This record gives sequence, C-alpha cells and structure tokens, in this order.
Amino acid sequence: MKVLLVVHGYPPELAGGTERFVHDLASGLARTGDEVLVCAGTLQGGPGAEERTEEYAVDGAAHPVRVLRLPRTDLYYDHWQKSVSPAVHRRVRELCRDERPDVLSLHHWARLSRDLVLAAAREGVPVTVHLHDYWTSCPLSFRVRPQDGAFCEKACSGMACPPCAGSLPPFTPWVKQEALFIGLAERQADLTRELQLARIVTAPSAAHARAAAGFMASAPGPAGGALEPRNLPLPRPFEPRSAPSLAEGPLVLSQWGGLSRLKGTDLLFEAIAKLPDPCAVRLILAGVPERPGFVDELRARFPAVACELHEPFERDALPDHPVARAHAAVFTSRARESYGSVVDEALCLGLPCALASAPALRERFEEGAGVQFFEAGSVEALRDVIGAWIDSPDTLDALRARVGAAAGALPTRTAVTASFRAILDEARAVGPPDLASLPPDDWYTDRIRGFAIEEWDRALSAATARELGLAAR
Repeated sequence: MKVLLVVHGYPPELAGGTERFVHDLASGLARTGDEVLVCAGTLQGGPGAEERTEEYAVDGAAHPVRVLRLPRTDLYYDHWQKSVSPAVHRRVRELCRDERPDVLSLHHWARLSRDLVLAAAREGVPVTVHLHDYWTSCPLSFRVRPQDGAFCEKACSGMACPPCAGSLPPFTPWVKQEALFIGLAERQADLTRELQLARIVTAPSAAHARAAAGFMASAPGPAGGALEPRNLPLPRPFEPRSAPSLAEGPLVLSQWGGLSRLKGTDLLFEAIAKLPDPCAVRLILAGVPERPGFVDELRARFPAVACELHEPFERDALPDHPVARAHAAVFTSRARESYGSVVDEALCLGLPCALASAPALRERFEEGAGVQFFEAGSVEALRDVIGAWIDSPDTLDALRARVGAAAGALPTRTAVTASFRAILDEARAVGPPDLASLPPDDWYTDRIRGFAIEEWDRALSAATARELGLAAR
C-alpha cells in the first residue's frame, strides 16, 4: 500500500507529540512493506521559501520514507486568519495525481491548509483524519484562554473566538469585525466539510474523541452521520526500564516537553516556592521554552527554586538524559491534554508522576498506579502533593512500586501500527467520496482567497510594530 501522511511539522525540525507520532507511524508502516511519503509543514516559510525533499532509511524496511517539507510563502501563516492556502491545496492535489497514494492520512491542517481532505477527494484519494488536538474548534488549537490560562468550554463562535484569539499578536486592526465573523464562519464550515468527507476519523483517547465531537457539535461525521471519532492510542515511546537510584539529598523533580505557561511550567516554580523549604527540591527541566528568557524570568520571580535547564532533546535519548535521573516527573499542563505522551515517557523511564487532572489522563491512568493527580491549575494542590512526598517518602515509594506495571500495559509500536494500518485498509476499501458530493471545482475561489492573502500581507507590512502588538514592552 502507498500511504501519504500529512502533518503540520516533522522531526527533526519539529518534534512535539503529533510530529513524533507521525514519525513513528511512518517508520512502522515502512517496516510492514508500505511505501510512505510524508508531506509536512515547516517553520522555514515566508517569501521566497522553497520545497525541500529528503528521505531516510528505516531498519527492516524495503522502502525509505520520503519527506516533502512544504512551506507557505505568505506572512504569519500560523495565524488563525491564514488557515487556508490555495497554493498548498493545489500542491496536495498535484501530489495525489503524481504519487497516486492508496490513502491519505491527515494529522493536522495547521501551517498547511484547512481543505486538504477536499484536495485529496477531488483526486479520488480516500482520507482518514486523526484529531490530535482541538484545532478544529479553536483558532488557538488548545482551548486555553490566553487571558487567564483557563480551559474554554464554549463552542466555537464568532462572539467568543475572535476576541480571544485576537488578544495575541500580531494584531490585525485592518480587519473589520464583520470580516472576523465571516472568516471564522468560513473556517468552521471548511473544517466541518473536511470531517464529513473523511472516510474515518480517529482520536488518541476516548475522552478526547468525545470532547472533539462536543466542541464540533454541528459537524457531521463520515458519510454524514454524527461525528464519532474512533479511539486509537499512541504507542509507548521505548521499552520500560527502572529509574536509577539517587543519592541522599533534595527531592529531584523533572519536567520536559514544552516549557510554557500553557504547559504550566510557571505553576511548578510557584508551587515549589510556596513549600516551607523550597531548598528541599531540585528541579530539572528540558525542552524548548515558549520564548527566549521564559525560564530566566521564572528563576528571577522565584529565586529560591533550584533549577537546571536543558533545552532541545531527542525522545529516544531520554533514558540517558538528566531528566531521567529524578525521583519523579511532574506535568502541570493547563490544557486539557488529548493523550499525554510525556506521561508514557516518564513511566517507561521508571518515574512516578504528579499529573494535572484531565479527562484523557483520568481515563488512561489509575490513581496510585504510578501516578498521583492534582487539580489542574491549582498551585496549592500541586504544592501539597510535593510537600507530602517530602514529608512522607513512603507515599512516593508506593507510587514507584506500581510504575513498572503501568508502563508494561502501554501498547507497543507494533500493535499501534497494526491498528492504524487496519484503519487505512478500511478507508481504502470504502474509497473516496462521490465526486458529485463535492463542492464545485470553480476557477475563481482560489483567486479570491489568494487575493485576500496578498491584501492581508500588504496591510500587515504597512502596520507598525506597536499596532501589531510586537513592539518591545
């Protein structure tokens, strides 16, 4: 089978949970004998950017994995108002014509275009969609309000979303209120159509599937039925191992992945600072901060917190990384995580975990079986968990005793690849949507959208840094 995987970024340039999952999936499919082509968005876009192609061998695979990094050439193409690109739509259609994949597996539209299921359908290629996050119902992807860090429970609407998304730069003062309403309505209509045209929709956890369907309540699913994404878990990242023994001293806690307010890194600093003796804890961080100086700002705000920072890391190297030499891992995300792959990594490292409570995590992990939950967003609740570990080491030892069993229960890469391949086979058997069910392939829609992108870029280029919210504070 020939498979085209489409995603908003790909390792080594981007290596978040979605990108790593697609990378593992590409390798797994290649080992089963499938021919795999990845079409990936990239941060290396902007005027003059060009496509890049590469390939890499996979042990035990007959074919290398080919990767096409497809850049957007317009400005701020991650902005929610730039979620459609006629050029990317055309290029994906060309790929479908030239490569003739048996099935296209779509993992994200961001940084590419929100009409890629339609692009494949027009070329007679069936598509599966995997919902990794809340991008389909939130212009900011994670349904976390930037104003207060709280999870947003509102359905996507013109009243709620443009003011919220518009609080982040670059601001767009040249776009009128009516245009924002129309733009959001067009975005949601296109994504509704994408989910309807997809042959099968999947999600990494049942909790996320339910939430994604709820926030897209108006979106019909495949064949026009109610949107009911199937649950398809992620594989464990590597074989489980025991955590190393640590010498006597402070309680060593680690956190890795995105280091940001969204992921609650500031909550961890504040919770440690509120302990009776902050020096009783040493913190090890690894990952890319949300902006330069973010961790330095936290160090300045909470000088009593002893923190060691390691920036980029490779997931496969985690067993030998400093974050693995800890007593426990702490994950403090404000977002309602769709799966929580970092928890799998921690358990496979032999580390017990403190977890901000989220439906997907509650579904996947049993309290006390290597993990302890605390109220998401609560500094006091997190402080109490850490304080109890310091005052009663037996509590942490009891969690550690059950880590191995929790890690061993995680699905293997082979099992997840087999499940995903069965879904691709099913979509292939169903075939693409009837061409008569597709919107007209007219000559002017792309031109109108292309002109709108050019006008947006022209207006942005004419605005000052202060008007865009980008001036130094």
